[in-house]
Amino acid sequence: MSKNSPLNLFGEFLILQKKDLLLIPLMEKFRGFILLWSRWILFRSS
Repeated sequence: MSKNSPLNLFGEFLILQKKDLLLIPLMEKFRGFILLWSRWILFRSS
């Protein structure tokens, strides 16, 4: 089976999709954390 067979590319695509599905919630949590942190700094400095 060659490296560039359609099935192989599709498998790699699915792996990338899975990685994205795992990364998206992490990014959302990270963004929420940054928002909370910046609000806290604004609250402290006022």
